[in-house]
Amino acid sequence: MAKKDGAIEVEGRVVEPLPNAMFR
Repeated sequence: MAKKDGAIEVEGRVVEPLPNAMFR
């Protein structure tokens, strides 16, 4: 479960900059 939690945290941080760059 700890591994999944970390993966979700990293995905959330990667998903934020992804759409941000698309909008720019």
